[in-house]
Amino acid sequence: MKVYIQDAEQNRFDMEGLQLKNTSAALGTFDAMHVGHTAIIRRAVQDAKENGRIPVVSLFLNLPANVVSHKNTEQVYTFEEKCRILEEIGVEVVLAERFTEAYMQKSYVDFFQEYLLNKLDAKFLSVGFNYHFGQGGQGDVKRLAALCEKHDITLYVQPCVQFEEVVSSTHIRELLLAGEVDRAAKYLGRYFTLSGEVIHGNGQGHKFGFPTANMEIPSGLVPRFGVYISQANIDGTWYPSVTNIGEKPTVKKNRKNVETHLLDFSGDLYGKEITVRFIKFIRGIQKFQGIDELIAQVERDKKSGYEFFAGTQMEMKKCF
Repeated sequence: MKVYIQDAEQNRFDMEGLQLKNTSAALGTFDAMHVGHTAIIRRAVQDAKENGRIPVVSLFLNLPANVVSHKNTEQVYTFEEKCRILEEIGVEVVLAERFTEAYMQKSYVDFFQEYLLNKLDAKFLSVGFNYHFGQGGQGDVKRLAALCEKHDITLYVQPCVQFEEVVSSTHIRELLLAGEVDRAAKYLGRYFTLSGEVIHGNGQGHKFGFPTANMEIPSGLVPRFGVYISQANIDGTWYPSVTNIGEKPTVKKNRKNVETHLLDFSGDLYGKEITVRFIKFIRGIQKFQGIDELIAQVERDKKSGYEFFAGTQMEMKKCF
């Protein structure tokens, strides 16, 4: 998968002079990559396969709402995690730009001409029902449809997706921050993941008999601090695990990181890439009276993990 970034902050100007040919493109912010977002993307990929086109996703590195409303809302997924998901779906090209004050002054007609026609040579576009583009969000689905008809471009508009509630990035953030990763998974269409390099910790886990694979907490949104039943991917294989996010008040180690204990696994993981899939919240961060009490609790956490993976819920995880 090719990734083109247009971002002065990173000194990346990959889209200068870029001219793709015959594309099927999905357009959006795609901050949560939830089931509504992936439905938009999968429709573009489907059309590309059926008509011999290049499946493209165009998105932003940052949240436009943060620029427009001067907020500081975290995206649900990092850009790196988004790219991993997009590649799994079958996207071949990702175009990522930073939304800026200057960018939002471009009219929707100019955006359509310069971007969708000149850069993408789009033959098929897939967007959400509430898609807006151009200065002041004046370009809506109705105006996009008129422009597409004029230039013989097929437009697909994904309807609102709803379960008990409307699927939205805002609701998913709330669920993750509350530790309700199992409920968030339904809206995401997959379990929430964090990825990073396994680094050296303080060695306490190994000393106490439960070695952990440690990684720095990535920038962006993380679930509620606490202990989770999880799965860890190492070299393409998923292992049952238990993961702690946050600090370790009992051993007075206030450095916040992600510590994952892989059940029934032994081996040197330092320097490897690890992806942790959060399945179920067990408990919050606790300060125990001493090391013995901590060890006893960790054994109970491990038991919860063993019981979970031995149960019928394993079938449910295959859906994600």
